[in-house]
Amino acid sequence: SQHEILNIRTGEKIKTQSLNDRVDYRRYLPQTGKYELLKDINLTKQTPPLKAFPAWFTNIVIGGYHYFLCFTDAAQGYGPPHCVGRVNLKTDKVEYLELPVQVIRKTGEDDKFIWGEAQPSSTINSRGIDVAGDERSKRDGWFWCMLGNPTAVNGKIFFTTMLGVTYVIDGNAKILDQKALLSVNDLGPAGETWSLNSITFAAERLYHRSLKEVVCIEKR
Repeated sequence: SQHEILNIRTGEKIKTQSLNDRVDYRRYLPQTGKYELLKDINLTKQTPPLKAFPAWFTNIVIGGYHYFLCFTDAAQGYGPPHCVGRVNLKTDKVEYLELPVQVIRKTGEDDKFIWGEAQPSSTINSRGIDVAGDERSKRDGWFWCMLGNPTAVNGKIFFTTMLGVTYVIDGNAKILDQKALLSVNDLGPAGETWSLNSITFAAERLYHRSLKEVVCIEKR
């Protein structure tokens, strides 16, 4: 759980920072419907103890911050669970914000967010064929997988998990709190959608895809 900064020309290590110590961790409490701030804590001294584990391929630098998602593995204490994290490259401040795992949308009903619980995904493509030969591909994307790279457009960062859930984060937010989470969207019905795609931006449009379809998003 170390964050290292290197000189891109020489490869020399400039500094090493802890991703566990003196961090701000905002976790969601379903019983209250609000976030709780654990300020300047050491993750390894919490109950249960945690170790920060940035997810592979989810790194992006914007606005002087290094952003990443965190793998979630309760058995090994990896986390913080279901979080986006960032490191301030000037001050070394580390922050974590818990994200909802899934969003369930039904016509005429309020969105339902699922927090802190592993969710299944579907690997059935548009032709009805199951394309996954490994059961691990049917997880939610927060545990040991190769997620698509994040994309940044106009200061907004787009992260997508294997469930097809896409989070929009304000890359220039002064504080990584609930206000920095601008949107939680989906690429299809909960439990029926799968994606490892990276968003593409061109001609003022965002292009995304799942196993079943390509999606184009533009201003109305």
